[in-house]
Amino acid sequence: MTSETNMRMPPGWVLCSFLFTSLLNTCTGVTVSPCGSDKTAEVVQGKTDNVFTCSGVSRGEAATWRWLYQSSTFTAGSCPGNGGACTGGDLGIAFTPTRESSTSIRLNVNPTQLNNDVVVRSGVLRCATGNSQDSCQTDYIVPAQGTCRIQTGTGPERFLLTGTCNLQDGAMTSRSRYRCEWYSKNETSPASLNLNKTLTSANYRTGCVLSQSVPTDTGQYIYTVTLIPGRAVSTAGNITIVRPSPPTINCSPRGFVPVNTDVVCTCTASGVGQPQGRLKGIKVTDGSVINVGTYGATPLQLSPQTLSSSDHDVDLFRCDMEWVENITGQSHTPQIGIPPSRTFLRLNNKESDHITYEGQHVTFGCETSNGRPAPTVKLLNQDNNTELYQNVSSLVYTVMARCEDSGVYVCTSDNEMGPAVVSMLRTLSVQCQPRGPQDLGEVNFTGNPVSVGFDVTAYPVPHQISFTYIGMCDCQAVNQHAVTGITLEGRCRAKTAAIYIFTCTVTVSSVATVAATGVYRIDVVNEVGNASFRLLVQVKGITSSSSEATDTPYRGLAVGFGVLSAVLIVVVTVILLWLWRHQWILPCAGDQEKHTSRTTAVSKRDSSADDFYLEPITPPPDFQAPTGPYATLNVAEIGQRSEYSEIVQRKGDTPTSADESSTRDAVEDIRIAYQNT
Repeated sequence: MTSETNMRMPPGWVLCSFLFTSLLNTCTGVTVSPCGSDKTAEVVQGKTDNVFTCSGVSRGEAATWRWLYQSSTFTAGSCPGNGGACTGGDLGIAFTPTRESSTSIRLNVNPTQLNNDVVVRSGVLRCATGNSQDSCQTDYIVPAQGTCRIQTGTGPERFLLTGTCNLQDGAMTSRSRYRCEWYSKNETSPASLNLNKTLTSANYRTGCVLSQSVPTDTGQYIYTVTLIPGRAVSTAGNITIVRPSPPTINCSPRGFVPVNTDVVCTCTASGVGQPQGRLKGIKVTDGSVINVGTYGATPLQLSPQTLSSSDHDVDLFRCDMEWVENITGQSHTPQIGIPPSRTFLRLNNKESDHITYEGQHVTFGCETSNGRPAPTVKLLNQDNNTELYQNVSSLVYTVMARCEDSGVYVCTSDNEMGPAVVSMLRTLSVQCQPRGPQDLGEVNFTGNPVSVGFDVTAYPVPHQISFTYIGMCDCQAVNQHAVTGITLEGRCRAKTAAIYIFTCTVTVSSVATVAATGVYRIDVVNEVGNASFRLLVQVKGITSSSSEATDTPYRGLAVGFGVLSAVLIVVVTVILLWLWRHQWILPCAGDQEKHTSRTTAVSKRDSSADDFYLEPITPPPDFQAPTGPYATLNVAEIGQRSEYSEIVQRKGDTPTSADESSTRDAVEDIRIAYQNT
């Protein structure tokens, strides 16, 4: 026997060390079994093989069994760490150690080999290694025996579970451990529920009674009883539990209802459970019970309830299931409706009409003062009955203003509790310069007034229409001038209720001349700006005088043709005079000799050339170059003065021959013709 009074015990936690051949070697502490949940190792009286196991021994580690009694410690056996045989200790053959495996050792306790069993009545069995230990107190027992059963109640006690045991006499425990441990196991769940019913010695012998509520989870429950001492297990029976489904409630009328409406609710459950439960209606605000059904019955109709304004959006009525535990069901929350009372429309945050320019931002804001449920708010263009936007309770709608957005607007709000509420009308006026189709086509004027109409987008209304004659096409910008010889009238008026659409009409009232035919630019003007349009006017069936002909659109062509004709006449005349002077035409009578001498002096034929050429002749010393408007006609290319040089010198003198007179008359006719062109 060795005293351990002053002995320091190793800590109960695990010491782990690193090995050279591995990164980590995990160690665990030792455990003694069977030891029970109360850490008690039972030694049965007269039983020779009370076996206890010490597991969790580290490989190569020595383990020792010790028996502690009062202040003394006895070595019951030990096993070396090198795998050698285990040896007994101080208590002799009553305690026999053996090695079960490399990590566990066993100890067999045979109380029949003890001279005095007092050691095992209240001792402590301990397994110890170099770094851990585990202990169990010992109880010297005679095992209990008996039968048990379990059942549920009826009527008001239908949810009560009762268990009883019929135990035999003769059970004994040195530590007064008399009790019954009731266990229930749901076959649908892997876990067992330890009811842990502990009884004293007195009531232990009277039946080990269990009384409690049935389980609340659905399943098939099996009940067993472990009888202490001895841990004999008795099967008590099984029961079936079905949990009821949570009740639902259906009230009529549903949704939003007016105040003072009577509501009738009905409770329903898809299953009343096992054991069966019953439905009941609850007024949630004060907890009072409205109606209670019978066990197993569904549905349950509740008495009518009158709603007040304070009942809005409150969990007012609820259906519950009365069972093992109260199963809370569905609630009904009344909705007390209120119609909207007022709607507002703001333009750029002002409750007034609004004037702006095209391209500016305009924000429409619609709001309603109240209403339940939340009203649907709409923004409408009243001119064309168009819905622009809608939202719940309020809306904000922003646009970049166009002329077409001009009009009268209104906001409406409505819900299921009453008719729509309309806001004040607001007028939006978007100012813009006129615009429309640029090409108005053509009109034919045949003597009676003729009109053409076209739509113009503008605001405010155009107040001026002007006309400009362009010409035969709008490309002749240089020919633009004020309108003459034609009467044009124009006016614009509203076309529809929309304040930005106008129909403009241009009327050709009268035409004085066909020269009025052509393209006209029509300028439509309002306070913001103007727009130009083009109209082709065709004048037909009107005869023009000769004086008017010069003003027709073809006047330029006629003038050009006249100038060209005059130039051709001059050129032909000059050529004829040149030929005549060179005697290439017959001369006048009486001049045959001069003609012959001139021809001889002027013309020669070069046998080596294909063309004629002129041979220059030196003029006499007293020759003077002529001057005056006809000098080029009176000076010959051959360097001689012509027969008509004296006409130039004398100018106004009477010609001495018919040839001189006819030549001067021809030149004068050319000059007059050119001037006339």
